[in-house]
Amino acid sequence: MIAVAVIAILASIAIPAYGKYVLSSKLSESFAVLGDYRLKMEQFNQDNRSYTDPLNANNCGVAPPAASKYFSFSCTIAASGTQFTATASSKAGTGMGSAADYSYSIDQAGVQNTLTFAGSAGPNGVWKNK
Repeated sequence: MIAVAVIAILASIAIPAYGKYVLSSKLSESFAVLGDYRLKMEQFNQDNRSYTDPLNANNCGVAPPAASKYFSFSCTIAASGTQFTATASSKAGTGMGSAADYSYSIDQAGVQNTLTFAGSAGPNGVWKNK
């Protein structure tokens, strides 16, 4: 009986901790993709002196990354063509809650923002993952 109680106590601690670890790894994927996309946009800007490409459907110099298993990605360009914001939003049905429960952005200056974190606004200037 004592062994069952000990196992139950350990499971009550370990299972939620494992769930948070899995969520954190899913969020890290979006951070890596956004960081890589920012570098590609900077390279495009260095070559063309603008983030804008009228040949792309969304007007971004580099097409946003393809959607992953957990996130969809988008890009918006300022009217001047000198600023962009790339956004990652979680997808529904991936074990991360509803669509866009987790949303992150990065801009041309490298400013990272947590737009939503499990339904609540996150702090500006960082990507929250816990």
